[in-house]
Amino acid sequence: MSERELAIVGGGLGGLLVGKAAAEHAMAFRRSEITPSSATGSSVGSPIRSVRLLVGGESSAYSPIRGPFSEFLTLSGTDASTRAGGLDLLRGIVAEMFTSLSFDYEAHTRATKVTMGDNDRFQLHVCEGGKQSCFESEKLVLALGHALREVPPDLRQHVIRGGGELCMRLAKALPDAQSYEQCLEHVLSPYKRINGETIRIGLTGLGSSTFEVMKILDTLLTKPDGAAGKYRLPISGTPIELVVFEPHLGDWKDPYQSLLQLLAMRFLMPTEMPTPAESRQANGKIVERFLKFQESGQLVLVPERLEWMAIRLREGFIETDSKSVMCPEQLSVVIDCSPFEEGLGPEQRAVFEELDMVTLNQVKPNLWRVKGIKPEWQGRLAFAGAIALPKYTWSAERIEAQAKQIIGSFFGPKP
Repeated sequence: MSERELAIVGGGLGGLLVGKAAAEHAMAFRRSEITPSSATGSSVGSPIRSVRLLVGGESSAYSPIRGPFSEFLTLSGTDASTRAGGLDLLRGIVAEMFTSLSFDYEAHTRATKVTMGDNDRFQLHVCEGGKQSCFESEKLVLALGHALREVPPDLRQHVIRGGGELCMRLAKALPDAQSYEQCLEHVLSPYKRINGETIRIGLTGLGSSTFEVMKILDTLLTKPDGAAGKYRLPISGTPIELVVFEPHLGDWKDPYQSLLQLLAMRFLMPTEMPTPAESRQANGKIVERFLKFQESGQLVLVPERLEWMAIRLREGFIETDSKSVMCPEQLSVVIDCSPFEEGLGPEQRAVFEELDMVTLNQVKPNLWRVKGIKPEWQGRLAFAGAIALPKYTWSAERIEAQAKQIIGSFFGPKP
């Protein structure tokens, strides 16, 4: 059975950044061997001689769709860099680094289970192209990605999980449509109209996925014609209405002024770092889209969260238990723009459920958080990425810093 110093399990940003950190660590030792330290006149061999990175499937956050509608799914701050393209770029960088170090980058191998071998090494059971195999590793990083919020079965057809799932539904409608605009009609027309007239769409939060959805709607809906015009579906002419649920809108007396303040603070105000012209232009478009829907009278702001445990389906409409006077009684459909939970879902937990050195806290029926790892294993086992960070800290920069910290704790400082 083959062995590795380090195995990394994860198909998305977290796993790739851990792999990148490991490669950079090994490269630093390689450079020290070529140019020994002037203080000691000696060099130290790299403690990382063999790494196996298993990447199976797409990242839920970064590349939920490829194809005709993927152009709408862009990284925050620019309309030009798609989520899938950004992840592909990182994969190419990591693959090149791994090749130069003779590490194993396996883009189509999935880890199905991790157990313990007789020699206290991690035993990874993997599958590639239907072929099962197994190998052992001294150290292990589990970067298992995001857990999606569970939606009750009766609500599932009335909840779209962010821009990614919206684009998937649009792509599915493409064979029966003659244009992208008609795809949106196919996706939204089945939902019941408020008072028989308007499709009312609930949006959760003010984040990247919300901005993607706003961009999709602004692009594919028929735009207002004249001062009293409305955004409408292209075939039926049905007007739509957007209801944005965001608790931070309650920080001001007027939710609309609060919206402008939040958007300004996040996207328009100058920062210490220079902002590329492309990003400034894209940030301006984010604000402009909200302004256009507000001016057409099709934007409702609710200064609170959408409480998922309290929503229900009644006579084809979604109803909430909102106490806000600004919240409409009925919604036609909800686009959940923050569909990820903080923790591990059942599929993620199943990968390592036989590792008894990990302690979990169950926070929901099908959601767990890592409470801790037994001290004697903390130099050999770690969790990385979204499952190991508080939700409010999720970002590529934070995950990269976390990856470097893990590799440093596993293998010591760079030379």
